[in-house]
Amino acid sequence: RHRRDDAHMARCVAAGEMIEGDGYLEEGGNTLSDGTAGAAEHGSVTFPLCCELVDEWLEITEEELGQAVVDMLEQHHKAVEGSAGLGIAGFRRKAAELEGKTVAIVVCGGNAKAHVMRDLLNKYLPAPTAESA
Repeated sequence: RHRRDDAHMARCVAAGEMIEGDGYLEEGGNTLSDGTAGAAEHGSVTFPLCCELVDEWLEITEEELGQAVVDMLEQHHKAVEGSAGLGIAGFRRKAAELEGKTVAIVVCGGNAKAHVMRDLLNKYLPAPTAESA
């Protein structure tokens, strides 16, 4: 499920100030990226940094995020939490635009819960074929 209300910091930067509201909690607070969801705190040290340094904001869907987390495990053998999958999912969306450029993606956060990983693997990992077995 994709909700615009999960992008509180992006909305604050667009407004040029910290704004009230936490639609994330009002909508039930359910996302794979719980480390980045919800309202940013007033006086946050990250707000001025985001205003100065972030050129573009992407709103990543839960499907893009889930696929990124599963692919990281399948292709690189690294279990990452949903928040860490944001950079991967964002890169995938912008890959054609970034082709030929040097790109670094910070992938941190290993707070991957077993039941969440199980559900993601069941949803996004392709069934094994005779060739992959």
